[in-house]
Amino acid sequence: MSAFLTGLLALSFKGALVAVLVTLVLGVGGRRLPPAFRHGLLLLVVLRLLLPVAPTSPASLAFLTPSEGHLLPGLNPEPAAPRPPGEAPAPVVTRAAEGGAIAPGWGAVGVAVWLLVFGALLTRRLTASVRLRRCLQRARPVTDARARQLLDDARRSLGIHRTVELLEVDRLDGPAVVGWLRPRVVLPSGLVQQLDGEALRHVLCHEVAHVRRLDGPLRSLAGLAAAAHWFNPLVWLTLRRLDAECETACDATVLARLPERLRAGYGRTLIEIAARPRLDPNADWNPGGVPVLGLSRKQHLKRRVLMISRYRPTSPRRILAWALLFAALAVVALTDAPATARPRPASPSATSAVTAPKPDDNARVKETMQQIRDAGTAMFSWVTDAVSPEDKARPTATTPEDYDWSRCPAISHDELAALLVPHYIKELPSTDAWGRPLEFCLDRKPTTSHHLVAGIRSSGRDGSFEGTVYQPGAFPAQDTDRDLVWIDGYFITWPSRDAE
Repeated sequence: MSAFLTGLLALSFKGALVAVLVTLVLGVGGRRLPPAFRHGLLLLVVLRLLLPVAPTSPASLAFLTPSEGHLLPGLNPEPAAPRPPGEAPAPVVTRAAEGGAIAPGWGAVGVAVWLLVFGALLTRRLTASVRLRRCLQRARPVTDARARQLLDDARRSLGIHRTVELLEVDRLDGPAVVGWLRPRVVLPSGLVQQLDGEALRHVLCHEVAHVRRLDGPLRSLAGLAAAAHWFNPLVWLTLRRLDAECETACDATVLARLPERLRAGYGRTLIEIAARPRLDPNADWNPGGVPVLGLSRKQHLKRRVLMISRYRPTSPRRILAWALLFAALAVVALTDAPATARPRPASPSATSAVTAPKPDDNARVKETMQQIRDAGTAMFSWVTDAVSPEDKARPTATTPEDYDWSRCPAISHDELAALLVPHYIKELPSTDAWGRPLEFCLDRKPTTSHHLVAGIRSSGRDGSFEGTVYQPGAFPAQDTDRDLVWIDGYFITWPSRDAE
């Protein structure tokens, strides 16, 4: 459960970073950005929120994401001083919480709260779908020959080859498209008779443009992302802005296929539709009555009409330039940062002789400690989830004055990775910052007869371990040849804070 929460927070943080990037681009670009480009950028936020696993790229925005162990309080603390000899330690679960995992009680509470809100939001969407289905059961096919001919013309002009039904229904707030595989344009009763031929053409072209752009499925994905990340306010702001940009992009799609002499009339049609009396809030379905971006309906309409009045066809050269820029931003937004680059292992001749520390050795110590923290968080998360409740409640032995590494069962990197990846950690480090193998140990069934449950150690700069028995304590920061040892949630040996 702790791994699920930290993974969800990490994914939501990545989505928030993309949302901030998109907001900056939209703010700088302003009205110069094509509507479809603006809508596409907001879709990048939705896709990032729904991609738990993504390809890696050195240009990824995810470089700014903290490690999963730092997304919740109490994870990966600074190296703690060892407890006095003879003092009984806390149970395994409590030590896991102190050393890098979430205590199972809090993890269960967090998951339960998330599931409760997530389920409520999905139930709300399901209820809306049921109301829509009931509304469509009363729908009637439009028999007006003029309207059906205009719908066929709209399909052909927008390149839609599949059949699109035309229906009308009572108690509907405005024109809409429903259905993914079987798209239907639904109009309020009487609208066909109220509009002249040109206005009706505009309405049908707009709705068919939604079919062409797959706005229905994309809006459903956005709703799923908002339900999964309900705790992230940037997600809800993005969703509202996405609805607004979706309509503007749809307008631009229609304008690109209308003759220039008919474009001004398209704006008049929007105003005419908006001026129709609105239905009461208890209407069976109200697709157009939700305020966008916290603005009034009139303000949203004004933005759309201004875009229509300023619309100019985009040249092929500019389309190519926008496409290349969008592709570059997609690479930045939809990829993960690669694993920390590690130097190639030094040759045996180079590692055999002890040399003076280099200026970057302290940085490598920091990097190695972070690798050990992240791996240790994952190991204790696994222990928290995998160990039986009886063993979790069983107290461990007292903390020894010396830690004997050999008392913790060794486990290979591949065996440990099979337990932890990808549920507890995205990638388990195999080498330290000097490129030398890390050693791991893990007692898969801890009992009172074992002192040690899990451990990770690095041989330091010189590449050779000092032995198997370690006395807890810090060592001088400049002594980068010393082993870095993490056992049962604590750094047993660590550099003094000069290296921190």
